[in-house]
Amino acid sequence: MLGICHPYESPFDEGDLVGVWDIDGAVNGCEVEEYGITAETGDERLDEIEQEILTDLAGCGEGSVNVCHGLGAHLRSLRDELRHDAADSDAA
Repeated sequence: MLGICHPYESPFDEGDLVGVWDIDGAVNGCEVEEYGITAETGDERLDEIEQEILTDLAGCGEGSVNVCHGLGAHLRSLRDELRHDAADSDAA
């Protein structure tokens, strides 16, 4: 445990802490509506949305830097699902 002995005093400044989030803790299920994700949303905009979400998480935890493995892929899957739905509508 990084050589930290009791009493546990943090050898790190708060700015050095990294918050690690899982998808369920990082998203609320309303990203499509909240960020206006559509079938036409580009990868650049999805990257911006990912950064917005990670920045917003800073207010929820101790870390000033936040990571969430799979967040970008999750946002792309939302967009891709909308593309699939649009293609199905066009085919019908």
